[in-house]
Amino acid sequence: MVYCIENVLTERYLLLIIEARDRIMRWIEDYNTKRLHSGLRYLP
Repeated sequence: MVYCIENVLTERYLLLIIEARDRIMRWIEDYNTKRLHSGLRYLP
């Protein structure tokens, strides 16, 4: 019983981690793209 509950929680936790990682990767990609464009526009 406890093992089953643990499995479900672990699965949900892993899904959350994967989802969060994907979101962070997308955010970093977006940020880098914006920084690159603004960097090209405002070169010192």
